[in-house]
Amino acid sequence: MDKLILASIIISALIYDFIIGEKPLFIHPTILFGKFISCFEKKFWKNSILMGGLLTFFTILIALSIGFILNLIYIHTPIYIFFPIAVFILKSTFSINEMGRATKRIITPLDKNDLDGARKNLSFIVSRDTKKLDRYHILSGNLECIGESFIDSIVSPLFFFMIFGFYGCLVFRAVNTLDSMVGYKNERYILFGKISARLDDVLNFIPSRIGVLITLFCSLIFNYSLKRSFEIYRKYHNTTESPNSGHIMSLYAGIFGVKLEKKGYYTIGDGIDFEDTLIVRKALKLYFLSTMVSFALVLIMICLLPLPLKVGGFT
Repeated sequence: MDKLILASIIISALIYDFIIGEKPLFIHPTILFGKFISCFEKKFWKNSILMGGLLTFFTILIALSIGFILNLIYIHTPIYIFFPIAVFILKSTFSINEMGRATKRIITPLDKNDLDGARKNLSFIVSRDTKKLDRYHILSGNLECIGESFIDSIVSPLFFFMIFGFYGCLVFRAVNTLDSMVGYKNERYILFGKISARLDDVLNFIPSRIGVLITLFCSLIFNYSLKRSFEIYRKYHNTTESPNSGHIMSLYAGIFGVKLEKKGYYTIGDGIDFEDTLIVRKALKLYFLSTMVSFALVLIMICLLPLPLKVGGFT
């Protein structure tokens, strides 16, 4: 595929995210993955690794099928038909501006001391029980989510897009959706969601480390302390049960000089129990800058490196 076309698809997908967002939902691949997972679980759930493995297999198969259909569209239709479809499919594998919208829905009630409203809106983006969280733990959960979203919603899909084209970012999004729905260590999912959770850990392993480097670089632009950031990162990056999420969260704790806590699970950082929404606003600025740098790096690699440019497995 021509480098100019590929770069144009990426830039157009970026613009699509900021102007349109996640719509239209009824044909959104992530929504399709979610509906299939829910349907499979409802009809075939059994707390066994085998059934969970079958769910993972068929969900990935759907992702590959979408890539294959895009392949056929590329081969058999004019570029003006393929291009908008490719833009939509690529956009569906990452999400940028929704994190800003979600954060606004949390900190706006907090600025009005509406803890119940903030708790409710936080519950839409985290898996923990938010009903009794105080102001600090609401902000901590929001800050953690911003950091993790940078990895899951930006770095990882771009990483797999650069290596495997549309097949790569679609499969990653399918696995990440699986993990968010069934990858829990509770009585219902301890076996059923085990393969999904482990596969998500494997896929995020390299991107989570790349994301730390990008974020650290961008923090220097805002003149945050490199020494403090690195010290806290080194001390706490293995604190979480996940082999990946602790990396970006510990870096955020170091950058902003705060303590992040999920009660009963982990405490990250030596800083303050912050209650000021300004810190979350600053984190959001860092998130957006890190995202723009990530896309810029992808575009630079496309333009300058002799990459085997493939989209959905086709050149």
